[in-house]
Amino acid sequence: MNTTRFVGVLLGLVGLGTSYFAQAQTTSATSSQPANSLSVFTLPGTPSESARYAVAHDSLTRLLSTAYANSETLALSFHAVRSNFGSIHRRVKSYSVTNRKLLVKREVVKQRFGMQVKKVTYYDSKGRRFLKERYENHQLIWLTLKQYKAPFNSPLVTWLFVRGNYLKRTNNNTANGEKGRKINYFFSPLPATE
Repeated sequence: MNTTRFVGVLLGLVGLGTSYFAQAQTTSATSSQPANSLSVFTLPGTPSESARYAVAHDSLTRLLSTAYANSETLALSFHAVRSNFGSIHRRVKSYSVTNRKLLVKREVVKQRFGMQVKKVTYYDSKGRRFLKERYENHQLIWLTLKQYKAPFNSPLVTWLFVRGNYLKRTNNNTANGEKGRKINYFFSPLPATE
């Protein structure tokens, strides 16, 4: 009697397993993803890569807005030079005092191979280059931001943004007296195309 109940339960489990396998086969064959794609296992409670990128991008955006505001308040005069050969080539330098001793912003615009290239560099109140941007056809493609701490001349944190939604943050721990650097990479995955 016990063996027949055991065999019945075993056959029920085998039948359930094969029907589950058959359903999994049909759903994966009809889905838009390829059958050989692997899913990435994440621990519960860990943020996704797009969420980490969103947080890092928001903090970089806040840092940039304060940097732009500070450079706007420091700039009091400027000097502009342009090319005489008919091509677009401009250089504009902004200074913080009227006798042009402290450079705040340097902007170079060039026309190269049918594309407008714009390079912008910002300087802090001590004359250190802390923000570099590169635009192609009015689109930001590359950016570097360096955060300095008061007694040090080396950057404490360096941000790098590259077109395609890639961010890299480097914490320079040697400025704090610790050893080594900590590098964090962030990226925003592209939406799936069909």
